[in-house]
Amino acid sequence: MMNLWVAGMADLWLELGHYEEAVYWYEKSWGHYWVKPDWVAQFAYALYRCNRMERMRAIIDEAIREKREQFTESGVEECSEAWTEQDKRDHLDELSSDIAAFEKMTSRIEEGYIPPLIFNPNLSTRCYLFGCRQHDPEFEDKE
Repeated sequence: MMNLWVAGMADLWLELGHYEEAVYWYEKSWGHYWVKPDWVAQFAYALYRCNRMERMRAIIDEAIREKREQFTESGVEECSEAWTEQDKRDHLDELSSDIAAFEKMTSRIEEGYIPPLIFNPNLSTRCYLFGCRQHDPEFEDKE
């Protein structure tokens, strides 16, 4: 399994406006990272900025195919105590929403849409500030 930081490197380069570097890291992540509209839109936008339209369309088409396969598989999956009918409906709704987003993605990007960077840190503690015990082992509480 690929480290999550590889996909994060792509986001970093995209945010900095270094599209060739972003594409490099997105390509390394492709096939190993969760295919969701926000992430694919960022990859597609980097490809667009590098004038790699054929590859942009190819990744979007691949994402659509993957989500349609998941939709078909989930539609016939048997429900159980752990996978209720409501869970199944919610999952199918999410997949439908993803497919619709992918189907509009090429035209949106070509019309000027710039996908936002969505930052979700991996939570290991409640603190993300320096000076706490997590970030500075020599920190002393002076009470």
